[in-house]
Amino acid sequence: MPQRQCEHHHRPPSEPQPAQRIPGAGTAHPRTAGTYARSLRRMVRETGVWTWPEAFRRCAYLPAQVLAPFTPAMRTKGYLAPGADADLVVLSPDQMTDRATYLDPTRPSTGVVHLLVDGTFVVRDGALDTSAYPGRPVRR
Repeated sequence: MPQRQCEHHHRPPSEPQPAQRIPGAGTAHPRTAGTYARSLRRMVRETGVWTWPEAFRRCAYLPAQVLAPFTPAMRTKGYLAPGADADLVVLSPDQMTDRATYLDPTRPSTGVVHLLVDGTFVVRDGALDTSAYPGRPVRR
């Protein structure tokens, strides 16, 4: 792993994983669709810098905690507990990787077996349900 990327991923344990970018006008970056899959593959599977629990903490819990003081709805996100508002992902650790390129920056990552948002399958058995639009926007 190049030094610049190593420094980026060895941020303090209290710092969350940067979020995926939202595609907009013009050319998008490959991390548009692959930030989390790439981090999971590199930091857990390839380098062992993070454990799976640490990776999930950085990708789910910490981002919610960063936003919670400004957006009260985020206080119940990022963890599993009675009364929490959590989406669930079942992944295949050996298959988790990003596939986006500069020529195809929104190509989906692989390795997500199931993804439930607000109790509704968005990915089931690895297949994306393009008709599923569950969940609600988070507002201040």
